[in-house]
Parts: sequence; C-alpha cells; structure tokens
Amino acid sequence: MMLGESLREYRKKENLSQEQLAERLHVSRQAIAKWERGKANPDLALLPGLADYFGVTTDSLFAVHGTDILQEEGAAQILEHNSNWWAGIAEEDLKTTALPNYGFFTPTEDTLCLFGDVRGKNLLELACGRGESLVWLNRKGARECWGLDISSEQIRRAKGTLEENGVKDHLFVSPMEYDPGLPHNYFDFVFSIYGIGWTMDLDKTIILVSEYLKPGGRVVFAWDNPLMQCITSEKGKVCSHTLLRGRGRHSVLQS
Repeated sequence: MMLGESLREYRKKENLSQEQLAERLHVSRQAIAKWERGKANPDLALLPGLADYFGVTTDSLFAVHGTDILQEEGAAQILEHNSNWWAGIAEEDLKTTALPNYGFFTPTEDTLCLFGDVRGKNLLELACGRGESLVWLNRKGARECWGLDISSEQIRRAKGTLEENGVKDHLFVSPMEYDPGLPHNYFDFVFSIYGIGWTMDLDKTIILVSEYLKPGGRVVFAWDNPLMQCITSEKGKVCSHTLLRGRGRHSVLQS
C-alpha cells in the first residue's frame, strides 16, 4: 500500500486528476486507480520515469509523510542488528564466499562464465564484504570495481583488501535498499555473492539495481543451492537427508 499512497500524495500535490496523470504516463485511469489502492503496482520500468516526473528520487516513491516502508515494517532495527553483527565477528572467524566461487556444490565462475570478459567494465557489488570478489574482478581487467555493504566494519576490511592489492576503492556504507549516491546508468554488472538474499525489500533493491545498470547491463547473484537444506558432511562423506512418506531416509555419497 505504501507505494500507492505515495503516488496519490504526489499526484495531489501536482493538482492532477487520475485521468490527467494516466494521460501523461500513457496508461489507463483504471491502472492509476489500482496503483493508488494498492491493488496493483506499476511496471518496474515506469518507476524511474514516475520519480523524474514528480521531481523526486525513486526512494521517495516508497515513503509517505517522511516514514519509510522499511521503518514501517520494523526492518530498520533488523538492518541495524545485521550491521552490528558483522562488526562483532573477529577477523580470524570470518568465512566468506567470493569469486570465482559461488557457493557449496556450485560450479565456479571459471566454469559458468556468467561475467565473461570484464575488461574495461564497471562493476558494482552489493554486500561486498571484505572485497575479495572485487579484487578478483580487478585482476581480470575490470575498469572500476565499486562496493556497497551495510557494515562499516566490513567496508573498513574491504578498503584494506583493495589497498593491499593496489585496487582503487569506490566503497559505500549503506543498506542495499537505499541509494547512497551511486551513479545511475553506469554499471555493466551489478552482482552479489551470498548477499542479496538478505535484503529486507527485494522489490526496492531490484528497482535500484535497474537504475544503476547501463542499458543491456547484467545482474549476477548467488544464493543457497537447494541441496544445502538436505545435505551434510560426515567423516569425509556427503550425506543426504530427506523425508519419504513420514519416514526418514538417509543415504551416504562418497565425496
């Protein structure tokens, strides 16, 4: 409902009827009415144009009377908790997944080639952690490697990693649900290795990603392989655990 309420508020500030706004956006009045009632949402491709038309940021479309949708749902406290959690982990206890790896039981980038040739490309990583993936892509010839992370401590670590490897950093401390001032229509790739799944507002995150990307740019992300929920490692062997007709099934595969 928040997006619909925001659109209605901005429309009224401009003294526009639903018919007038529909005509200017080349949609039906019924579409505008459904958006404002929260019965439907505009196509994602329309949101940047809507924001430009009202002279606001895309973020502002998700806020009404200064109250952000994330705060409405109590997510701000969760984001703060997540940020503090990373700061509390000792350096020696950090275990991260970074390129060329995409995670357990998953082929590496050397096999999948999701990025391909990154020479001369601009890349942005969401939840960049310690910056290992950015260093790897820089070695592959990427032109600029930018990173975003909710944790100031992780960004501090990333700065150190990039500096040690002679990589110029473009790093921002921010939740991925907010635009901290990143350039729009600038990146050839926006990617996330085990990060984007932690977003508190996936729709808003994807909208921002679409704004950061150049036309024809790509999104690459990794998250848990479904097998992770039913496989464990025991004594050097991979064990699968599934349920069949109410009874447990246990099978052992040589790793």
